Amino acid sequence: LSYKAHQGWCANAQFVNNNNNVLATAGGMDGTVALWNVASVEALKQTPCLQTRNADMHDAGVFSLNVFNENSIFTASKDRSICSSRITEDGQLKVLRRFDKFHSGVVKCVKAKSEDVFATCGNDGIIAIWDTRDSKEKPVHHIENAHGGCAVNFVEWNVEGDTNQIITSAFDDSINLWDVRWMPLNGGKLHQFNTHKHPQVSKHKMLYCPAFTFNGKAIVTAGEGTSALTIYDIDNKSKVCSGNIGFDSTTLTCLSDGRVAAANKREISIFLPIVC
Repeated sequence: LSYKAHQGWCANAQFVNNNNNVLATAGGMDGTVALWNVASVEALKQTPCLQTRNADMHDAGVFSLNVFNENSIFTASKDRSICSSRITEDGQLKVLRRFDKFHSGVVKCVKAKSEDVFATCGNDGIIAIWDTRDSKEKPVHHIENAHGGCAVNFVEWNVEGDTNQIITSAFDDSINLWDVRWMPLNGGKLHQFNTHKHPQVSKHKMLYCPAFTFNGKAIVTAGEGTSALTIYDIDNKSKVCSGNIGFDSTTLTCLSDGRVAAANKREISIFLPIVC
């Protein structure tokens, strides 16, 4: 099934947990968030039935969407705002909180740890940890210049391992490992991984999203100009293995048993590390 979900490029598409018939999508250009019933297809258009489309969350393109559990959705936008929303019983989208006074640039990524706690990062170089139970319009913790002044493009929680850990990636082509508990005291940075990058690439332009794998004990990432996937051991803070896959993957997802799904333009390939 292939169809046009938005005007312009689609920033994210994610199934709603425990309901694989409902797909949430975010428009990177049109600024809308939509829910689709993929189990019901319109005969003439051959597209899933549109359950709802919300154009009121943000004033510009939605650059990131993250679905948590059955009905919590977090979105981040080009307009510098973040929204915490909920899927209602009648299948609509209701905004619970909107934060638009903290980030000073495009918010590139939002990822949730729970229905209340989430992390954001963006072009202002800031990593922020939020808690919707806090009535203040600012994060509970944040780190400025998290990657030396570069825009921070992706953030990810270690949901299967130490749930206080996050990783971030930026245009400096490094991956930073953080413990959010230590952010108020010493910044919380545990380690910086950077041996996945190509030594001859001086100015990095590639957006890539590292991910936790092997039950949160390792990190897998692409590297600009390497055509490879690299795996780091978190405890030893060292590279375990690196293998050529024939392309620079711009996005990847970790599956069961250590498998990694990597995207290259219109193709998705699945790899299984054999050294680790």
